[in-house]
Amino acid sequence: MGETGSRRLVRDSAERPLEAPARVTPAGEASAVSQEAAAAGGRVAIVTGAAGTIGRAIAHALAARGFALALTDADASELARLGAELARGAAQVLAEPLDLRDEQAVERFVASVVERMGGVHACVLAAGLAGPVGPSDRVTDEDLELVFDVNVHAMFRVLRGVLPVMRRAREGRIITIASGAGLGGAAYLAPYVASKHAVVGLTRALALEEADANIAVNAVCPGLVESPMLGRINRELGQITGTPVDVAGERSVPMGRHADPREVAELVAYLAVDAPLYMTGAALPIDGGLRV
Repeated sequence: MGETGSRRLVRDSAERPLEAPARVTPAGEASAVSQEAAAAGGRVAIVTGAAGTIGRAIAHALAARGFALALTDADASELARLGAELARGAAQVLAEPLDLRDEQAVERFVASVVERMGGVHACVLAAGLAGPVGPSDRVTDEDLELVFDVNVHAMFRVLRGVLPVMRRAREGRIITIASGAGLGGAAYLAPYVASKHAVVGLTRALALEEADANIAVNAVCPGLVESPMLGRINRELGQITGTPVDVAGERSVPMGRHADPREVAELVAYLAVDAPLYMTGAALPIDGGLRV
């Protein structure tokens, strides 16, 4: 995502070779997409941040449960790679690169999903970045604007398009990807921590607003998940503290290891498919006992 002074804005993706574009269905094929979505049980899921470590695992888990998928991410090459993986497994996929900071582009994306795929039954808001790693008094307004724009404001942009669709259907599942940092604190990650607390607050407010429309809204709060983002955070924290944070982090988890992204994805898939609609407004930690 670039640099802010000497502090990198850390995002959960890595640069990889350019792949062939993911399949994006032309508007003229809208009816065919809707038919294929119906063949998958009629369930359509939007996943933002789909090319990240957790987002990728979520996309695979939902595809395995028969969802037609509308995927988006700012990383076009990784999104293309993911779309190709899922298509090989016979999943119905609409994959479109998208900057979630662009309000009009987000509006067009959601409208396109509804038109081409027939609706939105689940929405997983997984896009996010960690922001700068360092003392709070070195955080700039630019840092805060970027972290909150991607981690929080972008969720509102997607929800503006998704909620009316779910209300008309009188049912829906919304899953926000928050963090264990949204339930507690984490030194030298103040913008990220503040943004993830905001995500938990948004989740709870939305759950209250949409309960009478049978829309369940829950937050998943991962702890330490094995990913490039965690590795970069640990390296930068280690430089600040002089401690090998990756080792200390694993030892601080009662289960003695980082989470596999697929474990987080299984919880998301449960909330999208099997969890009772009566379960709403929860912020669910999945952290190996780290915050017990």
